[in-house]
Amino acid sequence: MRIIQSYYIPHHCIYKPEKTTTALRVIFDPTTTTTGQSLNSILLNGGSIQDDLSSLVSRFRTRKYAFSADIQKMYRQIFVEPSQRDLQRIVWKETNNSPIKSYELNTVTYGTASAPFLAMRVLKVLADAEH
Repeated sequence: MRIIQSYYIPHHCIYKPEKTTTALRVIFDPTTTTTGQSLNSILLNGGSIQDDLSSLVSRFRTRKYAFSADIQKMYRQIFVEPSQRDLQRIVWKETNNSPIKSYELNTVTYGTASAPFLAMRVLKVLADAEH
């Protein structure tokens, strides 16, 4: 098995001038195969650590109070282990005449195979720490 030392994630932007909050949105594609393997094909997905839906609904009904929340931009709030950031590289140019720059993404990237597991794991660790 070949060990991949770094990976550049292909990305593009979607521009919607009619949007008032986010007119420009960057889309990362870790499923693209450029070197024979995509980033998602080499990442471990971590599996599912959340309870099944019927268990959640049953537990929800046993309490007097319940709440739910949507954590805005959750993945962008979770830092990736620095030793793993080489797998989340991108190239960027400010303008057509600018030099190409290489960056490493520091936070969990939407679309990667491990992102859902990492998000749930962080929530579980935070909940356990406060329990």
